[in-house]
Amino acid sequence: MTQTVSDSRFYMWRSLFAISHADAVVTPEERSFMNRILDQEPFNEDQRAILIQDIAHKEDIRILFPRVTEQQDRSEFFDYARTLVWTDGDFTAEEQKLLVDLKRMHVQSVNFENFEKTTGLSLADEDAELDQFRHTPMLAQGTAKQGFFAKLLGVFGHGKRRWP
Repeated sequence: MTQTVSDSRFYMWRSLFAISHADAVVTPEERSFMNRILDQEPFNEDQRAILIQDIAHKEDIRILFPRVTEQQDRSEFFDYARTLVWTDGDFTAEEQKLLVDLKRMHVQSVNFENFEKTTGLSLADEDAELDQFRHTPMLAQGTAKQGFFAKLLGVFGHGKRRWP
């Protein structure tokens, strides 16, 4: 059986496609970006048909974005969104405002208690890790562990990027 993208990830892509309409102009570069996504992601036929329509017609991102329910998908959304809005070399005021509004919506939806439980980290862990760094030469550390704040930044869209 072929794996398809989850509903959360599908709505992440729908939200991204909606951003391309923020400045009322879908450029050839933005179309190319979206077509690459259509070629690379394992969408089912219905998902693909909807996304093709989303390229041609503006959808309300404020309705789509809340359906991106997985934190990883939301984090990746902001990474991809920055790429998409810069593909044409012009990050318009409309695109900027939209991304700020979406970031605000995202921050308000983060469940910090659940975040601590799922990551197994807390601020106390971060303090303990910082103490370790204070007493250990940086070169002897090798690869640093990813602490509370590093993982938290990932939740807000500053994690590792996966480019299409």
